Amino acid sequence: MIVRKKTLFIVGAAAGALIAILTSASMLASLYLNRPVMKERVRSALSREIGGTVNFERLTVSLLPLPHVTVSNLDVVVPETAAGGSTAIAVFPQLLPLMQGRVLLSKIELIEPDITVYLQDKPGEETSIPSLPELQTQINKARAALEMIGPGFVVRVVRGRLALSRQVQNIFTLKEIDARIAAPRSVVEVRVHAIADAWGALSLKGRLTYSDDRAELSEVSGTLGRSSFSGLSARLTLVRPMDFQVLSGKADLSLDELYAWLLASGEGEFVRKHVQSIKGSVTLSSFGFGGPVSRVSDWQMTASGSADDVIMRTSLLPAPLTVTGGFTVSRDAIEVMGLSVSLGRSRVSRLSARIDGKKNDRLVVRSGEATLALDQLFEWRSLSAPLGSLLKDVRKLSGIARLSQVSLSGPLEKPALWNMAFSGDAKNVVVDSSLLPGPISIARGTFRRERSQLSIADVRGTFLDASLTMSGTFKGFPGTITGVNLSIDGNFGPGGIQWAFDTFALPEELLVNPFSLSEARIAWQQPNSISFSGTAALSTGPVVFVDLANNAKGISIHSASITDQESNANFAYDQRDNALTLSFAGNLAQNTLNRILVKQTLGKGNITGDVRATLLTGRHEDSLLQGSLSGNDIIIPLLSNRPLKIDRFSLHADGNLVTLDSAIVAMGNSQGLVTGTTRASTDGFIIGLTAAADFLDLNEIQEVLSSLSKKENGPAEKTTVTGTIKVQAAGLRYGEYTFSPVSGTVAIEPSRVVVTIAEAGLCGLSSPGALIFTPGEVQLNLRPTALAQELSTVYACVSRENTSMSGTFDLVAFLNARGKAGELLRALDGTVELRAKDGTIRKYPLLAKIFSILSVTEIFRGKLPDFGRKGFAYSTMTVKGNLKQGKFVIDQVFIDGSSITLLAEGEVDLAEGTADLVVLVAPFSTVNWVIRHIPLLGKVMGGTLISIPVKVSGKLDDPDVVILDPSAVGSRIVELFKNILQLPVEIISPILPEKYK
Repeated sequence: MIVRKKTLFIVGAAAGALIAILTSASMLASLYLNRPVMKERVRSALSREIGGTVNFERLTVSLLPLPHVTVSNLDVVVPETAAGGSTAIAVFPQLLPLMQGRVLLSKIELIEPDITVYLQDKPGEETSIPSLPELQTQINKARAALEMIGPGFVVRVVRGRLALSRQVQNIFTLKEIDARIAAPRSVVEVRVHAIADAWGALSLKGRLTYSDDRAELSEVSGTLGRSSFSGLSARLTLVRPMDFQVLSGKADLSLDELYAWLLASGEGEFVRKHVQSIKGSVTLSSFGFGGPVSRVSDWQMTASGSADDVIMRTSLLPAPLTVTGGFTVSRDAIEVMGLSVSLGRSRVSRLSARIDGKKNDRLVVRSGEATLALDQLFEWRSLSAPLGSLLKDVRKLSGIARLSQVSLSGPLEKPALWNMAFSGDAKNVVVDSSLLPGPISIARGTFRRERSQLSIADVRGTFLDASLTMSGTFKGFPGTITGVNLSIDGNFGPGGIQWAFDTFALPEELLVNPFSLSEARIAWQQPNSISFSGTAALSTGPVVFVDLANNAKGISIHSASITDQESNANFAYDQRDNALTLSFAGNLAQNTLNRILVKQTLGKGNITGDVRATLLTGRHEDSLLQGSLSGNDIIIPLLSNRPLKIDRFSLHADGNLVTLDSAIVAMGNSQGLVTGTTRASTDGFIIGLTAAADFLDLNEIQEVLSSLSKKENGPAEKTTVTGTIKVQAAGLRYGEYTFSPVSGTVAIEPSRVVVTIAEAGLCGLSSPGALIFTPGEVQLNLRPTALAQELSTVYACVSRENTSMSGTFDLVAFLNARGKAGELLRALDGTVELRAKDGTIRKYPLLAKIFSILSVTEIFRGKLPDFGRKGFAYSTMTVKGNLKQGKFVIDQVFIDGSSITLLAEGEVDLAEGTADLVVLVAPFSTVNWVIRHIPLLGKVMGGTLISIPVKVSGKLDDPDVVILDPSAVGSRIVELFKNILQLPVEIISPILPEKYK
């Protein structure tokens, strides 16, 4: 017992002595190292090693419990790289190597380190990737440092802090760091626990192994706030070519935390600029990426995962975007499965789609459903070029459209080339477009789109005053519509009917009253071909069935029927190639048509019969006509003020011959009885008609024909009509003149119409001749004649002036003209010779003006005739001249009056009503009377007739008259006067009173 106690005492004493010795040695070592010279040597060595500045307060050497050196209050600054310090750093060497004289570290403890690392951005410079030799050199230095420090080296961090900063902006900070880094041979193991600002708790663990040709990460996992990752493994190959691969991994990402960090750190410029908020999480069930280190742009990525209620608000979208669903990313494609996307009140769900990079980024949507709020889509149309193009003509859009069975394929960046199919339904849709005169409202309906065709079914809606139920197809949707096929039932009001007539260029005369439509089919093809069939029950009573087509060749009525209390008729009209087919059967009352048409311009008569006709263009002789037709009290509205009225008619047809038994027709002031035949021949149709009329007004007939020719809808193949019409009329009006009676023949030739006038009385004159009508031109040849007829009646008829004269006259004239119908007077040529005697001129403005001027002279004072009382009596009057282009060139106008004698020459413009004349006026003074009537005595007295020259110009009804100087009178008129009177003539200039000079 005593021995034992003694032994324990000796051991204790020895241990105490050893501790005392070690403590003393530690104190001596610490005193030595903290000498200023030694501290400066250590500080300088460390500063050179890190390329910065190192400061510390004290170095303490401790031998117990294990030998180690403690650096107190360390401060480190590496310019533009890092700065910080630590309360204490303890460095533990390995004991055995230390006893052998070698320093190998086993552990370093950092107590409360606080380090800030500065990230540098150099504008215009890209981050350079180290070359393989550079990277191998850096790795070898790290390996050598670890081996020099010692195998099994451990770094322990207690209550540390690490901050990442760019310029003055804090990016990321870790606090309360508790970390352990172990480095057995060729292996580095890491375990970290900390608190991240704006994130929460952080943990990280993993393992790094390295060799000469590679470095690998394995068993890496960690958490950061609500985000985490696990199973991460990666490999860096350190031989040519260098390659980096993340081989596997899983992750759960909290997007609101990631977004908050991006805002706080200043990272992610695009997200900070365009995204206002983002919430939700993304789960990566597996991921991997990597590739050649020298070509990061060529790295490939694979991933699979899901987005869980991701909600993003961005300035690029007009409403929050919500996304839920799975996805995969492979080397050549991105695929989504069961994806749901919400934007405003619109939603896409159960979407399965793929973007295939192997096929030039081809988009394929295999399935999906959608609910679209059309009013929001319309508000957002400017955000999408395809949507904006589709809605460019739309002013308003609202309602709900639901899509199902969606499929799509085509180039991602070329929506116009997408092959798209879908089906769905719509409710309470309103479309207001500038292409339409009013909104379209759709209460409900279903639709389907495939192969560039939109099909609709049971669409119930309203448009203008029409209420419709429709089914059908639209070809070319959603681009340019090239064809429409619809079945329609519903009611049409006046507004909808007028729009349809305007849109499809239907004749305005066929505009109908409101009606209800049943079993209707309408088809339209670009550019202007439309067909229609259906039954319309009009609000006014009649029921009409129509099957028609309208195209470039015109309107073809395949079948039509009209029935009501007065009518039961069927008819057809069809034009195909060179054949025109017409048919009519039954009874048709014009009252029925008046009930159908808006413009009730028809009569109250009926058409009854059964007739069929097939007219062959180019082979008229093979045309077939069969049946009979009759009617009474028919009105055909050729013009609103010139309707064609048929009191009654009857005709029958057999083979190629149509016989008009009789027809009593009237148009305006023209009316008469027509009979005859029309026969189809090789050269066209030959007519042979006889017309007996009470009166014919060619002006009205020409107006109607001209108006109808303007209504032609373009060029059509001409069918030649030739033949003759024998005309017998009690009266005929053309222009301003009326012929009575008239008999003649109208010959219709292929390029003209020749009217031969056998008898025509114009103002009591016999005026035989001919009128030739060609397109745009009329040719006239007339030979008016008269013998011993009363002048007063004829002159009042033909003259347009305020004139009156009497006497008996003879007339021989030849008149020719050729030109437009309204310009014949300007084209009039010919000759005129008129001789009158024993008459009186009571009204004639031109003579009255001459007499008024001459009455102020001494020669004529009191000797001129008084138009107001007795008029101007004459014994003879001669008018001779030629018509040239509407001007009457006067060879001679001679009036031998009771008190004066006149002789005139010059011209009169008949169209303008103007004159340019020189008139010689000889007063019947006593001397002149003797000279004219007693020639022998006249010779004794000198024998010279005195006359005064007058110039007449301007309008015939109010001419300008001046007395001429004798020298201004031509010799021709003087010689003519001498020859007529058989006496010398002296031209004098009378003395005018001062006020008339």
